[in-house]
Parts: sequence; structure tokens; C-alpha cells
Amino acid sequence: MKVRCFPGLGFVMLANLLALPSQAAETRALVVSGLGGEPLYEQQFRELSERVAREFDQVMPHVVLLHGEMASQAQIRTTFEAFAERSGPRDSLVFVFVGHGSFDGKAFRFNVPGRDFDARALQGWLEAVPARERVVIVTGSASGALHEAFDGSDVSLFTATRSGNEKNATEFPDHFVDALGAEAADVDKDRLVSVEEAFMYTESAVGRHFEQTSQLASEHARRSGPETALVLAKVESDPPAPGTRMRLPKDRDDPALERRAEIEAQIETLRTEKSRLGPAEYFSQLQELLLELAMVEQQIEDGKVGFDDIFAEQPEDTSE
Repeated sequence: MKVRCFPGLGFVMLANLLALPSQAAETRALVVSGLGGEPLYEQQFRELSERVAREFDQVMPHVVLLHGEMASQAQIRTTFEAFAERSGPRDSLVFVFVGHGSFDGKAFRFNVPGRDFDARALQGWLEAVPARERVVIVTGSASGALHEAFDGSDVSLFTATRSGNEKNATEFPDHFVDALGAEAADVDKDRLVSVEEAFMYTESAVGRHFEQTSQLASEHARRSGPETALVLAKVESDPPAPGTRMRLPKDRDDPALERRAEIEAQIETLRTEKSRLGPAEYFSQLQELLLELAMVEQQIEDGKVGFDDIFAEQPEDTSE
């Protein structure tokens, strides 16, 4: 991993961040770990943001991670300024914030060391960086308030909540990090996970979490802005860990398995028509297929069996 570390400063930077602009289109990403408010959240946000940066590093040439005291408003602004000097109009820009947010009924604020910053400040920094697309992912509480602030902009915005009134700590970041590099998130089976795929995986996983724990959902993920095909990570190719639950031919004629194969074939066909359809139509059709696939996958998930199930002692037949 091409990383320069500055111990104690909370600053991790790819070695080629300061390279001159390239003629080829490139992606620049800034990942920020915000204030946790207490040690447990501080550690959680730092670990999650580090995982995001590592996954991004597999597919992006320029990734900066800020945490601790270096995740201040001043350092964030300085990083965007460095990006602006080296970016071109064909490049892509990604900003990920892992941490708490606050909403006072009027404005959303990112909670960072020192002085917090708001959506207006972020908009200014983003707009100053030449790019063909700008993606913002905010994983914490009250983040849905940002959609009103970014309404009408060219930013593709993904948040953990649908409004500023969903203020509880969120499940979103854990599942979002899991989506990066996950086989299940790679719906079109191109061995890459796009931001749209990661978001849909996360949204579905968060919903399942509240269903399985019988809790009232306190967060509802939301996206707005232009569709984007931006790739965030590569699919991991390691074999399943020992004990991983796996699908067995318990029912070879399972309609759910057949339907999954049909949908996957439709997705594969759709991929070949991506350039002809254009991004908007492509992602519209893809989303319909993904939603159905998610439902089918859940049916299949409910029917999974593992080694413990196979070798479990069977009850005696007392029907005679």
C-alpha cells in the first residue's frame, strides 16, 4: 500500500498525492474521521475510516485519511485546496465523513476537532476542485439534512438518514464498510463495487438489522443528485473463512435459486448495453433488478444451512 504515515498526527496520505496532474482521468478521495464524543465512538470511527481508506486505495490513486486532531476544519480545507491544484475536469472527487453530525433545525454541522463546519463550507470546497463528478458520503446521525442544502447541485449525495431529525447513532457506517469489497455487494459481478452498489447493499443491511432485532428503525438511508458509476473498491477474492455458512443443494428445484440466476443473467445483459443506454437509464433499470434481487437473496438467505445444521443430531422418529 503506497502510504505515508505521520504517527501521532492522525494523517495518512498516499505518496503520490503531490504528483502533478495526470492526463488520464483520476479519482481523489478524502476520508475524515470525526469526533466521537466518547472513547468508544472515537475508536470506532477511526477504525472504520481506516478500513474505508484501505479499500479505496485498491482502486484510487489519491486517497487522504484525516483523523484525530488533523481532522480539523482547517486541515480539511487545506486538503481540498491541494486537490484543486492537481485535479482536472475529467477527474472524480469523493468525500467520506465517518462521525457524528448535528442539526439545529436550520443547518447541519459536521462534528470535528475545533470548530465544526457546515454544508455551505463543504460546498465551497467541493466546487473549487475541478471534477466531472463529485460524490459525498456521510455516514452519521442527522446527515439527511444535507439533501436540502445540496438540492440542485451536481453532487451525488449519500447519507445514513433521510432527514436531520434522525439523530441517533447510526448502523450505516459498519454496513457501508462491509459493502466495500464484499461479493454480495457486487451485483453486476464485475469484481468491483460501485458507490451505487455499496449504498444499496448498506441500505438493505441496515433494514435487515432493525427487522432482526425487532427494533423500530431509527434511520433510513437516502441518496440524491446525479447517478454515478464511480467505483469504490475491488471485490475480495479470499476464500470463505472456516465455518462460513454456505449454500447446499437442499432443494435443487428451489424457485428462488432459479429466479436469482435469471436476474443475474438480466444484469449481465444490461451491462453490455450500458454505453448505449446512458448512465441515467442504465441505473434506473439496474436499480429495479437490484431491488428484486435483494428480495430473492433474502429468501435464499432464510434457507441457508451450514455444517452445524448438517451434523446436528436429528430427533428420533416417534411416529410409529
